[in-house]
Amino acid sequence: MSNPVLVNIGCGSTISPRWINIDKSLNAWISNYPRVKGFLKACHLVPASVRNVDFPPGIRYRDVHKHGLPFADNSVDWIYNSHLIPFMTNVEARAPFAESFRALKPGGRMRVMT
Repeated sequence: MSNPVLVNIGCGSTISPRWINIDKSLNAWISNYPRVKGFLKACHLVPASVRNVDFPPGIRYRDVHKHGLPFADNSVDWIYNSHLIPFMTNVEARAPFAESFRALKPGGRMRVMT
């Protein structure tokens, strides 16, 4: 049996090992480029909210409500998101749910925490 595909949407700085962790924040993007982050921090070119928060590397930067999930239909076993929906408008929140249902395998699971 193959390894299950586990997706954590809107992970923030809390990643889950073995999961594909996705976030659209500037912190998530810049965490994958430590030299760039160091330069921007030293020059005070990023806000304190980015300078003073260290996200673990390996987070996939993606705006799910604009670009969808990078998975084929019926290919994901589990989708988890925690406190993602309160940061979106009703219209914006529709896309992650539609994308989650599209990507989930039949019998796949989704857990939404708010």
